[in-house]
Amino acid sequence: MKSFSRYIYYIVVALAMVTAQACSNSDLGDVVADNNTVNVSFSTIFDTNAVTRVAGGDSVDKLFVELYSNGVKVGERKGFTVSNHTIEDFTLPLVSGESYTAVFWAQDTDCQAYNIDDLSNITIDYAENITLANIDSFDAFSGRISFTVTPQTLNQSVTLTRPFALLIAGSSNYNPAVTNQSASLTIDKVATAYNAISGTISGSAAQTFSYNIDGTAVPNKSGFTMVGAAYILPVTNTRVTVGVSTTATNTKSVTAFIDNIEPNNRYNILGTDLISY
Repeated sequence: MKSFSRYIYYIVVALAMVTAQACSNSDLGDVVADNNTVNVSFSTIFDTNAVTRVAGGDSVDKLFVELYSNGVKVGERKGFTVSNHTIEDFTLPLVSGESYTAVFWAQDTDCQAYNIDDLSNITIDYAENITLANIDSFDAFSGRISFTVTPQTLNQSVTLTRPFALLIAGSSNYNPAVTNQSASLTIDKVATAYNAISGTISGSAAQTFSYNIDGTAVPNKSGFTMVGAAYILPVTNTRVTVGVSTTATNTKSVTAFIDNIEPNNRYNILGTDLISY
């Protein structure tokens, strides 16, 4: 009888173990079915014309990335280091079958001109501590890409472009012996906000920039000294007025009109008589 009871006991234990294993497999299957997150790899590069068209973006050192699904932000903002125009590839865990828009913004983290708390409404303080020597620190880049996560879309590549145009006023009549030379650059229409999600601009206002002329050379223009410079969000038919003054008796003012200013381009306003002595 004891042998028979022990036999029944072993059968019951075996059945319990099989049942437990079956439940365990069922639970694991449910977890796998629900956990359909996959890693999507992102490759981010700067526009190849970034250096030749404008200044180069040498001061850009941080990339910020946000994800949106159906217009709603997903997760927290990510930050990645930019070094010498290079951003290491990175991966983000995303839900298979979901549609996303990835939004990118890169800038010099020391620049306080841009309020990037909301990438859909990046506001710009054009007067934020701008000088001719640090003008490159105001450079910035943006990009966006939309996709649905499938086995074919696990590798995404986006090119960052500059939403700004760079205006430079330069003179070939600079005399470093004359001290306390100043200049102003007035632009009668610039956009005041940028939506990095849609790539659109908004707002319109006149801006005046004031500078101390410090001998900084106009990039790639031998013999010309910068007397004014600004990164702006261009508005169609923007009119640019350049006024230059010095401590000399004769103050020189020059007016230039530039229509259809485009982002990611540089516009030089150069002359021999922008400074008068």
